[in-house]
Amino acid sequence: MKLIYFEVCKLFQRRAAWSVIVGLILANALLIHYQINLVNEAGYSSKDIAVVYEKVKGKNSQEQLSWLEAEIARYIQGVQAGDERYTYGQDSTLILVYEQIAAVLDYDHYLADIHKQTEKMMKSALFAAPDTFSYRNIVLTPQAYAHLKGLEVTADFSDGVLLITDHRLTDAFLLLALVILTMHLLISEREEGTLPLFKATKYGHGSTIFAKAVVLLLLTLFLLLIFYSTNLIVAAGEVGLGDLNRPIQALAGYRSSPLKITVKQYLGLFFSAKLLGVLANLYIFFLLGILCRNHLFSCLLGILVFGLEALLYKNIELHSWLSPVRQFNLTALLDTGSYFSNYNNLNLFGYPVSTITAGVVTGFTAIIFGVVMGIFVFSKEAASDVRRNWLKEKLTANITFFKGLHFNLLRHEAYKLLIVNKGLLLILIFIASQVFYFNGMMYFIDQEEFYYQNYSTMLAGDLTEEKSVFLQNEQERIAALKQERELLYQRYENGEFDERYLNYCLSHLEINGFKKRAFEKAHNQYLQLTTLQAKQQPVAYVYQTGWSKLFSQEANRLDLLDYGKTFLVLILALSSFEAIEEITSMNKIILVSKKGRKAVRSRKILICVCFAIISATISFLPRTMRVLQTYGASGLSAPAKSIMEISWAPKGLSIANFFVLYQVKRLVIAALAGVFILVVSHKTGNTITTILISTAVLILPLAAMLLI
Repeated sequence: MKLIYFEVCKLFQRRAAWSVIVGLILANALLIHYQINLVNEAGYSSKDIAVVYEKVKGKNSQEQLSWLEAEIARYIQGVQAGDERYTYGQDSTLILVYEQIAAVLDYDHYLADIHKQTEKMMKSALFAAPDTFSYRNIVLTPQAYAHLKGLEVTADFSDGVLLITDHRLTDAFLLLALVILTMHLLISEREEGTLPLFKATKYGHGSTIFAKAVVLLLLTLFLLLIFYSTNLIVAAGEVGLGDLNRPIQALAGYRSSPLKITVKQYLGLFFSAKLLGVLANLYIFFLLGILCRNHLFSCLLGILVFGLEALLYKNIELHSWLSPVRQFNLTALLDTGSYFSNYNNLNLFGYPVSTITAGVVTGFTAIIFGVVMGIFVFSKEAASDVRRNWLKEKLTANITFFKGLHFNLLRHEAYKLLIVNKGLLLILIFIASQVFYFNGMMYFIDQEEFYYQNYSTMLAGDLTEEKSVFLQNEQERIAALKQERELLYQRYENGEFDERYLNYCLSHLEINGFKKRAFEKAHNQYLQLTTLQAKQQPVAYVYQTGWSKLFSQEANRLDLLDYGKTFLVLILALSSFEAIEEITSMNKIILVSKKGRKAVRSRKILICVCFAIISATISFLPRTMRVLQTYGASGLSAPAKSIMEISWAPKGLSIANFFVLYQVKRLVIAALAGVFILVVSHKTGNTITTILISTAVLILPLAAMLLI
């Protein structure tokens, strides 16, 4: 017990880490609040839905539907009459609530349809073979729902409960906090040089690592309670949770659940399942931290292992023969709601096995394996010396830049970043991952794009009267063909000729659908540019597809991913660039040296900026080059306002200038991020705390923008 107490005390001495964790908890609460009030594309928020449910509270299901029908009709009449009290989104809210109540009211019919569908499928030759997974799964499905017959399901507001259970950023914040604390438990002592002292004591092997495993369990339970209690308090306080005694089937998206439990019971089971999933992932990382002995390799191996698990879970179908790989999976354990929302079986050698069973087995197996193997490896380590740096040996032996003694400060700092901190290895791994990723990313020109290119070639340049006349003539030609086809159909229906003659005539009036859509796209673009020109904006017609791929809203999302990759590389490489001076006490020597702290810091900043620019180039360049190779870089001298996605660009700026400034902006952001990490590393003097702070500041906001 004393060892556990001491390990907890050591962790609570990491004040910077706990400050960031408190920040993550507050950020999680703010994001829940933001999501509750976020108005979606349909014009309503979760709070609007809660208001509607409050209005129908106390009515039975039929009365609720009648009231909603009357409100929808009143809304339509109000909009038609021009009543300003009826705003965009109100109808969508009413219709959504109506559909949710109707779905719940129809629950008995839903169960009956399951039985009918089962009988129908068993008569089909595709599923009739009794020794197949499909047949066995079909037989089990109605049995799984049999005990739900007669269940009374009443509709109520669902978003409050779903905000607690299905908020993915909560998992991201929780796992980040736990991973950093795990690294503090396992790696900080090794990197700070205190671990050999502990291992030389009586309880320095098995007892110490067992105490660390227990502390990890307690921390997980504690932080899980904190994070999800925050979700509960915010959701319940702002929009409510509805009737907690209603069946789980009343929740939106959970109608297919085969479990006969209430929403209150679901919340308890969800917490238990989430605890199992988080512990399973954490104890595997616990093992990786012991095996790697280093924060960088722990993170890299963690990214590899958990990234591979995520890819398998995302890309393998549930009922395929590879489904065991999908469900006996660490990522599947984090998708906790999926175990409760539907009845699913995986295909295990032709036999259906419940995904819940697979999850429980995976969770306990991962926990036992991680703890037992972690204790075994830690206890059997003969020494805590750092393992051979094979990269350092190869480079110092074969590359002149790293050979021999020297007094060049810039060269020495570059050596520390690239070799000691494994920066060069990170760059090589990053390049390899980018090559692997972009080999599978294809941009192509289909028939519609081909015709759009042709129209764009004819219309390229300034907007002129001749081009307007061409577009008008082309539009009239297409309209005339359409009208003539309609006339032929009318004459055919009047019996003036037979079907064979109709087909013959239509073949001469064929409208190429690809060409028509391409023309409409080019025409609409030309009209938009004409409108801008009428407002005295400098524009010209430009083939836009390539530029749209680089500047559109979807391109901005891809930019966020590229920034995330860049920041991740910078965090892993630079987090110890300044902290290592504190850890090794070199900062004291630097202060009394001839050139001193100022010279060392200026070299570090220069190297840091160069490393950040290289990382950003590796991250952003492949997609940019692939787009330009496929679609070209037309209209470089045209005004930047000619591109619809960047019509906000300043006057007088050409597309080429805007493109260059856009790339410079990326490099500057990467350089500033690198300097920020360097400053945090200097201020904290601890690698793992720097990783936590940098990830919270640089990567989590990107994740929030991508997920919300």
